[in-house]
Amino acid sequence: NDGISRINLFSEYTKFPQETSGFSGQVERIIRYQNHIYISGSIGLFRLDRDIEGLELANDTMQSLKRFERSSFTQIEHELLPKGGSAWGLKVVKVAGRELLIVSTNNDVLEINEQGEIRSIITTGPWCFHIDRTDPARLYLGLYQRGVGSMYFDGQDWIVEGRIGDLKVDVLNIDQDKDGSLWLGTVNGTCKLVKPVFKDHKIVNPEIICYNHVHGLPKDDAIYNRFFKDKMIFGSGEGMFEFDAAKDTFTRI
Repeated sequence: NDGISRINLFSEYTKFPQETSGFSGQVERIIRYQNHIYISGSIGLFRLDRDIEGLELANDTMQSLKRFERSSFTQIEHELLPKGGSAWGLKVVKVAGRELLIVSTNNDVLEINEQGEIRSIITTGPWCFHIDRTDPARLYLGLYQRGVGSMYFDGQDWIVEGRIGDLKVDVLNIDQDKDGSLWLGTVNGTCKLVKPVFKDHKIVNPEIICYNHVHGLPKDDAIYNRFFKDKMIFGSGEGMFEFDAAKDTFTRI
């Protein structure tokens, strides 16, 4: 009742219905890794093993259609990824000539390497993670009721650097501004980790500043931070906000 839409018969769009595509459950994240599409969701981790092949718009279109094969998803089964268990966040870490897929579950942060091998790198179920833009070997974790922590890949293995500061809140999302400070979205505001500096894999004198409705944000509302066009944007149930550093307050966009 809202109008009509049109899509070309031979457009690049492909639908993957759960009934026939091999994937099921709620979609959380989609990412490309090692020329495959991975989907994390409410009942596990899935991989699209084969691209669409054979559909070439040659002179004989019907012959092209006869050669068409539909792609399908395969669930990745492993003792660390039990069937029916949830997989949430996905990130690709590219550092020291390596390319690693990082997966968060309810119980672990997992690494999948270029050979498809899976291992746990820390036993915790983070809400989210963020790759440091100034040093992509460092991965920040938004922790359940424990603020934020970090890990560092030294080219061979992961070094768990531990929690940062003494925050005791759920960090739902993390992004980084142009100065290198981290913004940590929580269930009722946002916190700023000012330009973190590390020495021997421990943060030096962390400074964390938290903001809420007193500073112009909506009251009792989850805040989602995003770095966009050279500045931080703060999304909420009541719209989008930006931060005025001079006044130390937030204003609606």
